[in-house]
Amino acid sequence: MTVPDWYQWDASQQVLTFFGKPATLFWQDPSLASILSPLREELGEAYFFLLIAYSASQDCRKDYHQMVTELADNFQEGLQKWGDTVATAGWGQMVQVEVNDKAQSGCIKVKNPWELALFPDSKAQYALPFICGKLSGLFSTRFSRPMRARVKHIDHFNNTHTAEIEVMPSDCTLRSELQQLAKQEGFTREEKLQFLNKQLQQKAQELEAANRRLQELATQDDLTGLFNRRHFIELAQREFNVCRRYRYPSSLVMFDLDFFKQVNDEYGHLAGDLVLKEVAEVCKSIFRKSDLCGRIGGEEFLIMLPHTDIDGAMIITERLATLINRRIVHYNDQIIKVTISAGVSQIKTEDKQLDDWIKRVDDLMYLAKRRGRNQVVSTE
Repeated sequence: MTVPDWYQWDASQQVLTFFGKPATLFWQDPSLASILSPLREELGEAYFFLLIAYSASQDCRKDYHQMVTELADNFQEGLQKWGDTVATAGWGQMVQVEVNDKAQSGCIKVKNPWELALFPDSKAQYALPFICGKLSGLFSTRFSRPMRARVKHIDHFNNTHTAEIEVMPSDCTLRSELQQLAKQEGFTREEKLQFLNKQLQQKAQELEAANRRLQELATQDDLTGLFNRRHFIELAQREFNVCRRYRYPSSLVMFDLDFFKQVNDEYGHLAGDLVLKEVAEVCKSIFRKSDLCGRIGGEEFLIMLPHTDIDGAMIITERLATLINRRIVHYNDQIIKVTISAGVSQIKTEDKQLDDWIKRVDDLMYLAKRRGRNQVVSTE
């Protein structure tokens, strides 16, 4: 067997390495282990072992033929050489192979089998389902009768695991064992796998929902549902770059709520939170999907309006201010009225950075405050 240059067989450690690291890592989470762990959990160790072992035992005639014709003149020597070959795939090193043709049995010792890295908590009788299945198939082919490979025991010494596997004649095949266990548990293999598939689909849906929630937490402001500051700046930077490149008009709006501190002081922070939510709802109701709306501070908001010149931006911002002014917030039988001060500016050729544009609308917003609040100020 040949492997790419980035895989190297470390003869001293008897492990396959990938750029100097043990290649058995590729059999661990989040790849093969994450696929097989739910299967093992749902099926149980016994059923999982038989299912994997039976699958591995199929189509062993080709491997057996290669052992006794290409690799060696006899089965024992061929099995040893075959073991040396598959060791480079990270399956573990076969350090001892004994075949007793008279008793029709065998004993194989494998050092650091990869399946123990996948499931280190496996009981001995359920460990190494793939290797045991493969050996069962090979020995069944060799002696033309059902053979069963089982892990006799596993030795642990200096971070080295050595599994001793015995192969003995069996009264039944792996397939019949699998069918018998399924019958005892009251379901067929197909029914169990269908049930498992539903379980995995449900887990996948739960994971997808959790991932969506994590994405929302990473990009949205918890209180208002608008973009948080970090994500708004990230999206605005992209739009700024595209806008400058293709030279189309876009506008930026910054506003905050007038006398918001007094709302918190007089009615409490819960009332202030309610006001912020109401303002966010107004923003969501009038802006386009292509517009970017973010809460960048306590009561400060930024709006980016792509493909919108200053005249269009002034119209939409004046409308926003009117709708917020008309919004009546009820809190504990109290009526809270809110106004905003806003600055509006279209992108300019001298804006080399997004921060240049943001600073300009920030200055305009504070100019609106100095002029008496409850108004919109633009550069033009």
